Amino acid sequence: MNDQEQTLRQLLERLVAHQHAEKALREHRRMLVTLLSNLPGMAYRCRNDPEWTMEFVSEGCLELTGYRPADLIDSRRIAYGKIIHPADRKPVWRQVQDALSRREPFQLSYRIITNEGEERWMSGQGRGVFDDHGQLMALEGFIADITERRQTDELLRLSEARYRAIVEDQTELVCRFLPNGTLTFVNEAYCRYFGHSSQEMLATSFIPMVPKEDWDYVMAQMAACNADHPINTYQHRVIRPDGAVRWVQWTDRAILDEDNALIELQSAGRDVTEQRQAEQTLRDSEARYRRIIETAQEGVWQIDADNRTTFVNARMADMLGYTVEEMMGKSLFEFMDDAWRNLADGRLLDRAEQHDFKFRRKDGGELWALVSTNSILDEQGGYAGALAMVADITDRKRMEETLRRLATQDSLTGLFNRRYFFVVAKREFQRSQRYGHPLALLLLDIDYFKRINDGYGHRAGDQVLRTVAGIMRVSLRQVDIPCRYGGEEFVMLLPETSLDTAMAVAQRLGATLAATPVPTEKGSVTVTVSIGVAALINGENLTLDLLLERADQAMYAAKQAGRNRVTAWTGDAPLAFPAG
Repeated sequence: MNDQEQTLRQLLERLVAHQHAEKALREHRRMLVTLLSNLPGMAYRCRNDPEWTMEFVSEGCLELTGYRPADLIDSRRIAYGKIIHPADRKPVWRQVQDALSRREPFQLSYRIITNEGEERWMSGQGRGVFDDHGQLMALEGFIADITERRQTDELLRLSEARYRAIVEDQTELVCRFLPNGTLTFVNEAYCRYFGHSSQEMLATSFIPMVPKEDWDYVMAQMAACNADHPINTYQHRVIRPDGAVRWVQWTDRAILDEDNALIELQSAGRDVTEQRQAEQTLRDSEARYRRIIETAQEGVWQIDADNRTTFVNARMADMLGYTVEEMMGKSLFEFMDDAWRNLADGRLLDRAEQHDFKFRRKDGGELWALVSTNSILDEQGGYAGALAMVADITDRKRMEETLRRLATQDSLTGLFNRRYFFVVAKREFQRSQRYGHPLALLLLDIDYFKRINDGYGHRAGDQVLRTVAGIMRVSLRQVDIPCRYGGEEFVMLLPETSLDTAMAVAQRLGATLAATPVPTEKGSVTVTVSIGVAALINGENLTLDLLLERADQAMYAAKQAGRNRVTAWTGDAPLAFPAG
């Protein structure tokens, strides 16, 4: 190989590598756009000027501010700084500049005035983007609506005075304390119970009033209160001023800051000494009562050791279409088909488990349920039956089955299938009509496809379909929606696209396909297509079906004109152009 050939080979290798890199970049960009479009807020990039001139905003800005991204970018319609409440503009500027001077991220809250004139609270966070020389290029970050949270905080502040008055009148022992046990508030009942004034108790720890044997337990219960489990009820012993040891039941409620960090606990307590002394004799009935109450929104089903129904609540009977009286005394297996009866076989309910289970309703229909079971033991520890909590998941099962049927992808080409196309097309069509945005549709048919199948075989035909699909994927935008419409027909939905632009896209696509031979076992095949183009015209009372019909008419006009054509539906005579 001479130097010229080697140089040429190196250039080709670099070209292929560059093409692969561009494809990866496009896919990364698509993923990023999809992510940003689904965030409940607005991602942004802006300049560091008093107007906060936007260079980029995500689609979430419309819901957040009432303005479209195009309104804010480069302050074309309005600068973001003008949206900020006048009273908050200077504080926002100072806080951001202070963070930038330290090269730290910033997080702040402020108000905006939406396009509808509504005042909303925002939480803004971001950081400066600096070049290699340390020069500030832009700010990047995210903005979210916290209006509801601010309103809630305000209501809490307004109710604090009323809360104090109510608490002081309570007979329960009410206190507030830091995570280390230091008291910050006690009511009069608390002071009377422990025999000290509020002045004596505040800023001191309640821990010395707890027996040392219970310290670890109490601290663990306090630590159990957090953002995920903000309420905790437990009992422990306390020492009264006269030395008497009593049992008190406390209900702790976590008090959290804006970052969900625990800053304080509020607790209400009552003396349960006598109650605890009587608990042992009431334990069995209390357990049954508690389980029933806790599952009142679900079906409750109790059976004995022989699987006979000893108790069902009204919800359980209603789920199966029976009355409570009709179910009593019947075997569990009478409400199952043979297959499920064999699966259960009396073993399902002899241990604590969860199962998806299918029952037979009185009317012959099926009930899919999530069954949670707990064994009931006799005094000797033997199996005496079971208690089941039953939740109706029939709708969920039906939805899962529907989703399985409604697969979105065509198995041969990897494009979206026809069913999914109509789901997306209807949504995009309605959006375009609602906001007056342009929308175009391309209907594509491979020319003489039967000849390819007959002359080269169906495997070659499949390869042609995959090649066409692949070229469509790389030729269209990330927001465009290509799908296999049926057989050798494809449809492409082009949001935010005019008729002229759609024609240019179709011609470019047709030219690319015609210039791309498809290799087969019997040699290469040249593929041409006939494309019909139709567009949604602003203000026109049009349906999606009619738009498809127009594209279809245009496509057949392209075939009649000699194939390898792009034809637009114009309302009069179709306007045809060579695909290349």
